[in-house]
Amino acid sequence: MNQGLDLENNNYFKSLEPYIQETITQSGIIIESEEQLRKCVQNLRKDKSDS
Repeated sequence: MNQGLDLENNNYFKSLEPYIQETITQSGIIIESEEQLRKCVQNLRKDKSDS
C-alpha cells in the first residue's frame, strides 16, 4: 500500500503555516508528490484569501 509523500520529513511541508499543515494532516488525503502538495497549498491559500 502506498502511503504517499512523507510529510513529516518534507522540508517544504515543515515550512508551511501551521494552519495549512493541520488542514492537510486532518484531511486524511494522501499526497503522492511534492508537486501535488504545492497545488494543494495553493488552493488552501486561495480559499482563505477568498473568505
